[in-house]
Amino acid sequence: FPYTTLFRSIYLQTEILGIKPLEAGFTKFTVVPHSDSTLTHAEGAVATPYGKISVKWEKHGDGYKIKVDAPAECEYVK
Repeated sequence: FPYTTLFRSIYLQTEILGIKPLEAGFTKFTVVPHSDSTLTHAEGAVATPYGKISVKWEKHGDGYKIKVDAPAECEYVK
């Protein structure tokens, strides 16, 4: 069931971590953390053609503290 594993991986990257490409190859991307009130933090990475984008976020009150590490070719758009 490789499709199930692939779906779960994509879901975790885009919906839980919130890493969303704005342009092909993640040359521009944004981070929109999952807003479920039961999650207080998440950490992970997504592979791109240019290297790994790593994201760590923590919920603080009504907002989030987000840390992003990305290759120089990938622009984080807030």
